[in-house]
Amino acid sequence: MIRRHLPFIAWMVFMTTMLLMPSKRVPSMLKSVEDWLLHILIMFISVLLLYLPLYKRKVTTSFYFTTVLSFLCYSILIEMFQEYFIPGRSGTVSDLLANMTGVTLALGTIYVVKKLWR
Repeated sequence: MIRRHLPFIAWMVFMTTMLLMPSKRVPSMLKSVEDWLLHILIMFISVLLLYLPLYKRKVTTSFYFTTVLSFLCYSILIEMFQEYFIPGRSGTVSDLLANMTGVTLALGTIYVVKKLWR
């Protein structure tokens, strides 16, 4: 069962490593992209990878609720770590909002696609 979730787990490890990297070590090509767009994109991908092993199952309200709550907690922790422990990085409310926008867009996409394919 865990094998089906390996892409999600690998992505979360990679993403967390990148988000907690000191600013001096962030690749320059990432610095040229709008920060809010990166946050939306990485969270959108995260939710889709989380959902992928479940695509044949019925998605319940608890999946949506748990996903939002989990990514909200994750985002708050990441922003706090960036603010207090990572040199050259700062935790911001706008990053948190961009993260949750990506989560919401991914969940909305899942919901619409599930409805259309029924």
